Amino acid sequence: QDAASSTSSGLVPEGVRACEHFFDMRGAGGNVTDRCSSLMARLMGGARRTEEGLVLDGKDGTYASLDPWPFGGPTSIEVYVRYANFDTHFARVFNFSQNNDDDRVYVCNYNSGGKALICWLVAQGSNGKYICRDSTCFD
Repeated sequence: QDAASSTSSGLVPEGVRACEHFFDMRGAGGNVTDRCSSLMARLMGGARRTEEGLVLDGKDGTYASLDPWPFGGPTSIEVYVRYANFDTHFARVFNFSQNNDDDRVYVCNYNSGGKALICWLVAQGSNGKYICRDSTCFD
């Protein structure tokens, strides 16, 4: 089902937009068009798409670059991740930022003494809040 039409199906309460942005990285090909707008996700470096989703090799310069849009207010983000390993400390799952990383929201992995953690960080300027939790899904 198309993400933008789920309100009419009753999946989303009346008056709530089903989506602002929806980038489905599964499938063959290159860049991805947002299903809810005309924004693009451009594959950079060695990033590639498969039937399972976006594949990144963990090297600097391999990512999907999203066209900018105003970000803020109540936000929900859904992402599924499968790491090949945790060799890269603070490898970002996603990183939304502006002003050379001054204002940012990101989720990353964190290796603490061989224990895999997932961390959320929200920062404005140099003031940031983060939460790191272990997860049995990494075992």
